[in-house]
Amino acid sequence: MAENAADGILRPFDRWPPALQTAWDDYCDHRMELKKPLTRVATRRLAAKLDVWGHARALAALEWSMENGWIGVFEPPAQRAENEIQGRTSFKLGDWIGKQDGA
Repeated sequence: MAENAADGILRPFDRWPPALQTAWDDYCDHRMELKKPLTRVATRRLAAKLDVWGHARALAALEWSMENGWIGVFEPPAQRAENEIQGRTSFKLGDWIGKQDGA
């Protein structure tokens, strides 16, 4: 991460696409306007979390959180549900049939 000398806010990874960088800058401004600026530790941790989430997921979460006036970053409900479904074990027809037969 590199520090933005103009405002002292840490900027996350330079490899983020411009739309995500703009959303990040807007989120930092949003926090400042709420008088809840990010600390250096919080910035580092949040940037790492968003990087793990991937660009599209991070962008959706930043936009959703700002639209709702939240201090934290949360995923939109539809995105959160999709991520939970993808995290589950895959459905196995044989297991379901076994349960239907009383096994």
